[in-house]
Amino acid sequence: MEHDTDHAEIRRLAYRIWLQDGQPEGRDREHWAAAKAAWAMQRRGLDDSTDQQTSAPANSPGRKPRAKAG
Repeated sequence: MEHDTDHAEIRRLAYRIWLQDGQPEGRDREHWAAAKAAWAMQRRGLDDSTDQQTSAPANSPGRKPRAKAG
């Protein structure tokens, strides 16, 4: 069953990529490969969007500075 779920997730990602690219014809394999790579990165926990939020240093642009006490 997990294979079916994985396939459905990759299919949804590929569809989103296709939409973002303007719905071009004949690039289905390219979109599928990009979706599969993105899905694999998410599965490994290497998604850049979540990684930057959790590992950014306190003074980095990705985090808001803390208010001074007192």
